[in-house]
Amino acid sequence: MKLLRAIAPVLLTVLVVAAPIYGQDKSTAPPVTARELMESGDFERAIQKYTEIITQHPDSAGAYCRRATASSLLGDVDGAMADYERALSITPNHAEAYAGRGTLWLVLGKAREARRDLKRALEIDPVNRDALYNLGYLSFMAGSYREAVSYLDRTLQITPSDAQSQYMQAASFYGLNDIERALAAYSRTLELDSTFAHAYRERGMIYFQDTDEPEKALADFSKALEIDPEFVVAYITRGNFYSGREEHALAIADYAEAVRLAPDDPAGYHNRGTEYLAMGKLNEAVTDLEKTVTLAPGYPNAHYSLAQAYAGLGRTEEAIIAYHTFIDLAPPELISLIQQARRELKALKGM
Repeated sequence: MKLLRAIAPVLLTVLVVAAPIYGQDKSTAPPVTARELMESGDFERAIQKYTEIITQHPDSAGAYCRRATASSLLGDVDGAMADYERALSITPNHAEAYAGRGTLWLVLGKAREARRDLKRALEIDPVNRDALYNLGYLSFMAGSYREAVSYLDRTLQITPSDAQSQYMQAASFYGLNDIERALAAYSRTLELDSTFAHAYRERGMIYFQDTDEPEKALADFSKALEIDPEFVVAYITRGNFYSGREEHALAIADYAEAVRLAPDDPAGYHNRGTEYLAMGKLNEAVTDLEKTVTLAPGYPNAHYSLAQAYAGLGRTEEAIIAYHTFIDLAPPELISLIQQARRELKALKGM
């Protein structure tokens, strides 16, 4: 059984900064205001500017919020949190501060605190885009897909050209098993941003798994990799596609690229190992599968495949150990595979 993620990791917009203005008009002057520095990505100088503003206007909650945003983008979580707290002490009903702090809690993995602050932001400002989007993200991650769709609908009413919100909505539709709307939403995402590699990969997954349109699937996987040649999951996905068509050399090549790009990720080793096993290249299979169980000792399927490879090479004692490890680790939903492993183990012992 190959590692195949049904939905790729979603992309969380931690903090939203307005689109850069340079290159869109005739101005060639370097950025001078704090806002322009933010738009240009010069967050350190932006912090300096906001600090100057705060020195002159110590009761400016907005300046504290903007400095918090810049600090967050530089990874200074403590500084950002302190500034959000200061903004709220100045203006207790400051929607931007609640939305910013809620997003920061989300980044820190504190979902309860994040939801509390983001909902408070919406109570104050019902069209706060950041709060709506991140509540949609939280709902998606909690498996509350209908709620996620609702929040993301509201986000898209505010920013209809936001490809990332459209992408998240597509993933939410897929979570609801609404394949038609998911496919349409991924296509809309790509209309908005033709360089969105994850959207190509996810749409390809629908073509691959749900609509039986293999050539469209392959085209989308390949397009994702054309856009992002270091997209590890897309290499694994396309490798699985080739594997299903028994195009072993192409599958091996994609898994090898995944291994090269992510040498500490067990997925590439596992899938390449099982492909070698299917090809009868048992020594190569053992090498990759041993690496897999070293990196992910709790992954049962790797132990099962390794047991088969050991058995094929006549390494009986190692095969027996691997079979037992698989049986011990396998969850109940793998009952049919557990039963198969027991039959193979019994045959191996000559019982």
